[in-house]
Amino acid sequence: MKHILPTFLTYIALITLALSLCAKPSTSHSLIIDDSTGLSVPPGFEVDLVYKVDKKKYGSWISMTFDKQGRLVVSDQYKAGTFLIDLPYVGQTL
Repeated sequence: MKHILPTFLTYIALITLALSLCAKPSTSHSLIIDDSTGLSVPPGFEVDLVYKVDKKKYGSWISMTFDKQGRLVVSDQYKAGTFLIDLPYVGQTL
């Protein structure tokens, strides 16, 4: 009687694993490539290009956040450094 519960739970775990491996991922999600950024986004999403990086000057960015003043804080993956960028208001340019 002691071995019934562990055996039952083992069978349930194996059946659950087998069913999860057989499940096919949903392919109903199509992506749209945004021409201004090159990003692939689901339909209905909007992408705004707020800053185009000059790779020679700023390198290749790997991290990005905002500080308390609303500036963009970015860091390069090589030796270009960390940068604070004041973003323009909508409709303005840098």
